[in-house]
Amino acid sequence: MNLLVTRPAEDAEKTCAAIEAMGHVAVSAPLFRVVSLPHATDAAFDALLATSAHAPRLLANSIRMQTAALPFFAVGDATAHAAQVAGFRDVRSAQGDAAALAALVHSVMPRGARLLYLAGNPRRDRAVQALEGTFTLEALEIYETHAVEKLSDAAVAGLKAEDLDAVLHFSPRATQVFLALADKAGLIRHSDRLMHICISDAARDPRLIRCKVAAEPTLQGMLEALKTS
Repeated sequence: MNLLVTRPAEDAEKTCAAIEAMGHVAVSAPLFRVVSLPHATDAAFDALLATSAHAPRLLANSIRMQTAALPFFAVGDATAHAAQVAGFRDVRSAQGDAAALAALVHSVMPRGARLLYLAGNPRRDRAVQALEGTFTLEALEIYETHAVEKLSDAAVAGLKAEDLDAVLHFSPRATQVFLALADKAGLIRHSDRLMHICISDAARDPRLIRCKVAAEPTLQGMLEALKTS
């Protein structure tokens, strides 16, 4: 199948390679640019957590060196791998979504522990923010994402030629941006004929006529959902 991948350019190459290794054709059409933000903290923490691989990848070296030995809780395997590459030695993956990450932290850390949440801007992680009721949680914004102003040439060409089979949506915001840009380009009708595979129920949008939600919030889960479409 020909799949449109809407991940940021920093993630698209690896995602596209994984998709093509499974026998599909991946068309990269990043919807966001990731920009590092200045950040610093002097506080002491008991553990770190992140819901995106961008956070450990872009974390300031000074903070990384001070916290490398602390438990690092990652939302999934991609974020866990990025944390390991960044030098964190005690990395634990929730292998799920933000709710799974929050549950993992609850199961391991004592009540009142000080947690450093490596966040992006804008945030979309209510489950993680709910940890504030049990722990002392400090959110440190490491990066921000900016939506692009138009679909890539590859996406436009694929939609117009009707040779795409599906679009992969990796977040609620990505779904919204894709639909807005498709409408802006006059390609909503072309989009409607595609199967839209959402990484979670939160990423589903009522405007999607043909839609499947992954049973688990991973790329593998999304491709499994595609098989049943």
